[in-house]
Amino acid sequence: MFCSPNRGDGPGDELGKLAGILIEVTGDAAGPCEVVIGIGMNLWLPEAQRAAIDQPVAALFERLPDISRNQLASEEVAGLLAMLATFEQDGFGAWRDAWNERHAYAGLPIRVIQGEQVSDAVAGEVDESGNLWVTENGHSRRLAGGEISVRRRL
Repeated sequence: MFCSPNRGDGPGDELGKLAGILIEVTGDAAGPCEVVIGIGMNLWLPEAQRAAIDQPVAALFERLPDISRNQLASEEVAGLLAMLATFEQDGFGAWRDAWNERHAYAGLPIRVIQGEQVSDAVAGEVDESGNLWVTENGHSRRLAGGEISVRRRL
């Protein structure tokens, strides 16, 4: 489940955005709540669609043309279900180190988009709660909840 889709095998081998995750939480985030998790993955992108997207993108079938969509979906769901069981018991901290090892933007310049607000920062690590720490103008701050999009500054 953990991958670094924006970094390829070698220096400068940037793949672009391969997937996105949307998480909606209702109830008390510190207590009983319900969560809906949506995962979107670019399997194939024609050039016309790529031209309309304002960031580098990638498509899985370019790298793995013979992968079965059904096998991919079943493996993702199985992995997600196992992770959610552990998350319920241990929280995000169980994956913090693994996440930070694979963090595609760690130490890189990013653009943070929060609704109408846009700012430039340098991406740091995620903390025990899964919040991304960034440095803006020499000051650290954490990105926690709400509508947040983080993109690599090119």
